[in-house]
Amino acid sequence: MGGGIQKAGTFTGPRVNSGSSLAHPLQSSYARALRIIVANPLLSLKDCSAYIETIKDSEAVDSIEPYLLRDAPGCSVRQCVMCARRLFHPSVYGVDGLSLCPVHHVPFSHHCPACGQSWDRPLSRRNPECELCDALPWLMRGRHRLKQRTYRQLKWLDNWLARCQSKREAQTYPELHDIYNQLRPRSNLESPRFTQPRLHHPFYASFESQKRGGAANQRLSRLHVLTHERSLRSRKSKLMAWDPGPRTEELTIFQYYRLSYYPQQQTVFTLVALAIRRILRWQQEVIGIQHRLTWYDLCSIRPEQVREGASPCILCMAFSFWCRAISLKFINSSLGGGPGDHELCRFAHYSQYPNIPEGVYLEDGQGRRYRPSASFERWLFLRASDYAFMEFVKLASWIHQRAANNNMGYHQTSYPSSETFRPPTLPSELLEVMHQSDQLEAVFWPESPLDYAVLSEPELKKAQRCSAFLQCNCQRVWSVDPDPSCMHRTTIGKLVDETLPQAQLRPYLYPWNDHAHIDLRVIVGR
Repeated sequence: MGGGIQKAGTFTGPRVNSGSSLAHPLQSSYARALRIIVANPLLSLKDCSAYIETIKDSEAVDSIEPYLLRDAPGCSVRQCVMCARRLFHPSVYGVDGLSLCPVHHVPFSHHCPACGQSWDRPLSRRNPECELCDALPWLMRGRHRLKQRTYRQLKWLDNWLARCQSKREAQTYPELHDIYNQLRPRSNLESPRFTQPRLHHPFYASFESQKRGGAANQRLSRLHVLTHERSLRSRKSKLMAWDPGPRTEELTIFQYYRLSYYPQQQTVFTLVALAIRRILRWQQEVIGIQHRLTWYDLCSIRPEQVREGASPCILCMAFSFWCRAISLKFINSSLGGGPGDHELCRFAHYSQYPNIPEGVYLEDGQGRRYRPSASFERWLFLRASDYAFMEFVKLASWIHQRAANNNMGYHQTSYPSSETFRPPTLPSELLEVMHQSDQLEAVFWPESPLDYAVLSEPELKKAQRCSAFLQCNCQRVWSVDPDPSCMHRTTIGKLVDETLPQAQLRPYLYPWNDHAHIDLRVIVGR
């Protein structure tokens, strides 16, 4: 099965079979290494590895591989089972946007189905006991090559993605920073959900295609790459120099107002009112029901209570999470608390709220800071708010579904790690921000993140009966009339006046055996 015995580079060890007859026109570094190991079954793994090191610069690999290694270090090999029988593995198989094998139209896997080990196990252990991932099957020897048409299609995809990546490196993509973290850092409770398009994102290829008018969408679809047919939009803003003033660590609460920027209360109230109005309109147009949203204090709700039906509906639960995140950041930190204060969030292993920036800035290489226009910041706030509510709807739906599992065993101090909520990966989270001269340009898909918040029929029926819901054991904090026209800045002001004096929301921990609450601040001695 040879291909000739040869030496390469400065390799001075035993004679090695290069296995050139097993090589494919398109291969990754993993496939190249595996081919050498398979072609030399009697050679030690150490000698094979030394030989592979000497030829790694002399043999061409996929053009996309350097970008994959940089974007997703340490990731395991993603392989098609049928391609593994032919010792075939191109680097593009590591692109998350590739939903199926473009050659055999079957799902990828990270583990060999025959032995259960990861595909790259033969590179680290020399015990070929599995024919599928350790050796070339006898039936495939001499006829392991694919059709030339297949190689051409995969080569096009490989080169196209590499060109997209090289063009991105020629652009300037600044990072937007949240001004609230400049004033009151709370990065441990928030994380950004909008991301610049990168190769590891499933909709990266579709985003790059739409930037060029969607010309590559048809070819990408034939290769089972995820596409999104909506056209991209862009929004520009002029940048203005901004001096944030002294560092917040050196300031007292009374000196905050001397900064060149401080969030104005009335501005925040207006934005929050607009965000709730958008949620109510989405509820009417997409959900199609008149539903009064209620903010409940969910700290005391446990998973088994959700199973028993003693919890708010999904819409009210999502709205309660959303209000908690908003109050924590913009209204008063004593009203809010991290997800860890909720037993339901601990059940879902949900540890960070989505970041909702009211004001943003960017920084250049010389340390100078700039801010976009107020309208750009308002648009970004409302889009981030929509995304946060969508995520909370998904979280509430996940909690209701998992808690209803009768086989789920609840524990007093922890929950199974297998029960973990993962925020969905959506096209609307991609937000390409470019800096050109004194302009900031954002490129994005125009649909609202709320368009992805869909409820099932049982969930809709429970929401319709929510007004008569009397079994909820959690405390009501605030309710919103279902009419969007009734939501104004003064309404948010009444919320603050109503909730602040009562101090209803405290971080409580409820024991497992009864409903008596324990104040965490007493336990830790604060």
